Amino acid sequence: MTVDYATGTIFMATGNATDQDYGAARPGDNLYATSIVAIDGETGKLRWHFQTTHHDIYDWDLNAPPVPADITTKDGKKVPAVIQNTKQGYLFVLDRATGKPILPVEEKPVPASDAPG
Repeated sequence: MTVDYATGTIFMATGNATDQDYGAARPGDNLYATSIVAIDGETGKLRWHFQTTHHDIYDWDLNAPPVPADITTKDGKKVPAVIQNTKQGYLFVLDRATGKPILPVEEKPVPASDAPG
């Protein structure tokens, strides 16, 4: 976990829902698994979440704490960010207040499996 003391936000990187390569027993996106979760440090309420891998069956959980950093955008504006690396070698750079990507994130459809379930 990482804390942003200025805003009272706790950032957590979560693991996958279960360590298996077959996901039929847990349908859906497995919300909050393999995610960056931001919670209010005083109330414990969810502020936002960002899932890096939907329905993770490849053990691509987040294996390091999120890193708060101020970054400078192309137009010279400073943005409070949280940066998360993954086992795949990706870096997700998100707005610390909203969880929205600051740098582009491209999601691509993948072919459906023909495995039962």
